Amino acid sequence: MYSVEWQKRGLPHAHILIWFVDKIRAEDINSLISVEIPDPSTDQLLFDIVTTNMIHGPCGILNRSSPCMVDGKCTKRFPKDFINDTVTHIDGYPIYRRRSTENGGQSFIKTISNADIDIDNRWVVPYSPLLSKTFNAHINPLTPSGPQNLTTFVYGGFVDIWIREMDSSAFSLFLLTVGGRKRTGA
Repeated sequence: MYSVEWQKRGLPHAHILIWFVDKIRAEDINSLISVEIPDPSTDQLLFDIVTTNMIHGPCGILNRSSPCMVDGKCTKRFPKDFINDTVTHIDGYPIYRRRSTENGGQSFIKTISNADIDIDNRWVVPYSPLLSKTFNAHINPLTPSGPQNLTTFVYGGFVDIWIREMDSSAFSLFLLTVGGRKRTGA
């Protein structure tokens, strides 16, 4: 099941519902969804895709005029806190592993308004390494395990990718939003 919306800039935005036969377990989340900057010495392509498409802002004290800022706070709750292991939060959404550079995380320098800013894992939007490399696009995965409203997701679009473990079945639910972008170059 899927729906396609058109963003204000005229780009397509799709919500896609995918069913898996096997359950996706909490220990599998880090291999499917990441919020860490890839190591460019290991995977330069994924590093380039993530640093181009999956970095929020920055906002807050680094950029108070960012569109996400309302009353001096980021509406998307960035920057996120560092955490060494993915854990499932009480609301059903996991808190993804975001390691600091001291604990094995990566960072890079981004120039904004003629200022060099050190961007680390606190600014990374969730992404799927496989889907990011396949489509070279902004694809935002989330993994709530609590009850949600599918109609709102597919037709109203409040969350981007959704993996939910079903208590009484062997299926997992995977919802995916692909945000369109203008291609550059050939």
